[in-house]
Amino acid sequence: MAVAATLTRIFRRSKRKELFDAVRHGDVDTAEALIKQGIPVHIRDRHGRTLMSYAAENGNVYIVLLLRGAGASFEESGENSLVGYALVNGHLVTAKALIELGAAVNGVGKYGK
Repeated sequence: MAVAATLTRIFRRSKRKELFDAVRHGDVDTAEALIKQGIPVHIRDRHGRTLMSYAAENGNVYIVLLLRGAGASFEESGENSLVGYALVNGHLVTAKALIELGAAVNGVGKYGK
């Protein structure tokens, strides 16, 4: 029984990492498939960052919409706000989409910036 539980944890951890990789690399199809498999969208990486923060940072509006549609929140994460991640990296369309979807315009990250 303990072996099965351990294997399940390893499998889920692997799938969560795969979802983070898909979001970071803008792989919409893989991200969508993993979300449909039930991988949660509210998870954080070891740095405390959310999937949504990586989508914002990389300017991927499709993944922002996919994550939001799957229930991801706009809770601030990491060093910056979600809109801040998009703006700092020159992704004005993504920043606008985040704002229109309800992300905080003047939010701050964990360092108060």
